[in-house]
Amino acid sequence: MKDSYRVLAPVYSKLSALAFGKTRETASISFLENLEGKRILIIGGGDGNAFKPLAKSLNGYYWELSPSMLHLAKWNLKNSGLSFHLGEFQGGEKFDFICLPFVLDTFLDEEFPEFLQKIRESLTPSGRVILSDFFPPQHLSQKLFHKGMIWFHRIMTNHRRNDLPDYPSFFDQAGFSLLEEKNWKSGWIRARLYKLRED
Repeated sequence: MKDSYRVLAPVYSKLSALAFGKTRETASISFLENLEGKRILIIGGGDGNAFKPLAKSLNGYYWELSPSMLHLAKWNLKNSGLSFHLGEFQGGEKFDFICLPFVLDTFLDEEFPEFLQKIRESLTPSGRVILSDFFPPQHLSQKLFHKGMIWFHRIMTNHRRNDLPDYPSFFDQAGFSLLEEKNWKSGWIRARLYKLRED
C-alpha cells in the first residue's frame, strides 16, 4: 500500500497547529461526550493526536490509510481501548459514534454514496456521526490560503480534489439528519452531528 503521508506524518500535527492552532483538534472531538460503554469508530484520524485527550475513554476501531499515520496513532492513543486497522474501512460491526475527522475532503463525489451506505449500516439505531472538516472559505484570505493548502496536499500527498465536496447534500441523500453544528473561522471549519433520518 502506497503511503502518501510518509513524509508529512512526523510533522503534520505541528504544521496544523501553526496554521490553525487547536481548532482542528477541537472540531475533531466535538460532540464526543458520555463515552462510558460506547463503541466508537474513527476513520481517517491521522496521527490520532486530536483524540489523545479522550484516549482513556475510547473503545472501538480506528481505521487509517497511511501506515506512517497509523504508527503514530498507535503511540498517541496507546492508553485507549481502540483496535487499529490499516486500509479502507470494511464495515461489519455497529458503533455508537462514528467520527470522520477531516477525511471526507479527500473523497471523490462518486465515492460518497457507497461509503455513506457503509456508515449507515455501521451505526446503532441511536448512534451519531460526527463530521469535522473544511467548508467553503468565507473571506479572501481564507480562500487564498485554502487554495494554497490544496495545492500543497496535491503535491505532497497526491490529494485528488481541487475543491470541496458538498457534504450537506451527500449526507441528506444518504438519509442522515443534521442535529447540531459548531463553527470556527467564520464557518470555514465546522463540526456537524448527524443521526439516521426516520423515514
